[in-house]
Amino acid sequence: MSIRKDGSDDYIARITKFAIRHLEHLQPWPYQFRRRALEVRSLSRLHNLSAAGRVLEIGCGNAFGSALLSQGRKQVVATDLAMEDLRTHTIGLQKARSLLDQLDLGWCEVIAASAGSLPFDGRSFDMVFSLFVLEHVLDRDTCLKETYRLLDDDGLVVTAVPGSMWTITAIPRFYLYLVQRLLARAVSSSRDGTSLGFWRLFRTRYPHFPFPNPHGAYRNYFQELTRQSRGYWVDLFQRNRFDVLECRPIMVLPLCMLQMLLGELGLDLYERLFKFDQWLADRRFLRSYGQFFGIVARKRR
Repeated sequence: MSIRKDGSDDYIARITKFAIRHLEHLQPWPYQFRRRALEVRSLSRLHNLSAAGRVLEIGCGNAFGSALLSQGRKQVVATDLAMEDLRTHTIGLQKARSLLDQLDLGWCEVIAASAGSLPFDGRSFDMVFSLFVLEHVLDRDTCLKETYRLLDDDGLVVTAVPGSMWTITAIPRFYLYLVQRLLARAVSSSRDGTSLGFWRLFRTRYPHFPFPNPHGAYRNYFQELTRQSRGYWVDLFQRNRFDVLECRPIMVLPLCMLQMLLGELGLDLYERLFKFDQWLADRRFLRSYGQFFGIVARKRR
């Protein structure tokens, strides 16, 4: 695959189009390429990231984020845990290596490493980024201390994280999901004539019912709600010696709900509304109410 390195949106569009057409089997979940492209486009609006020559991704998954941000870089390193682990939403590194090779980005490195202990010398990178990783890290302060160590002077940390509005809308999403599963279960039970210990299995899978299971390293839904506010994220970075340049929504409209209700049509609809959603994200009165936040912070000297 040959991709010219010109405008960022054009570069993202070409990589995404190629990946959708040829590499669908390397997605960890349906439509991940399209979702990731929207997220990276949103993050790129927050700050000029082109000057960062040496880039590190933490929690890369299939490394599609690294691919989308690889334009014009001197070095790109994608890291994640080596083995698949459902508890931390880790998919292993096989898909990352395969995806970068098939995108003709084999010069991007893939290295097994934990977010709290990264095998690089201090000041090795100009930018460290992550996409929906921090919420799954139990010790976020240690992760950010490690990020601080790896960044060169005035280096940037760029991340996408969930907002409290995403957690609030998790309740209707959860009950919609339950209705869908219960209907499917009812059809299955009527066919085989057994419930197979349904309620015991239900309580095992959803121990926090009537609230959703927390999504991330949280004790419960309420801790998740309080620790995904804009204020919490800003304080987390500031106490770890970062100056927060931007912390604002990268998504306001409830894309996850649209996808649950309409499937791929919901994603199609959101893509048509993307520019309007970015306009909403720029409104000052909505600064604390995004589904997802984008954060850009600079290493404090």
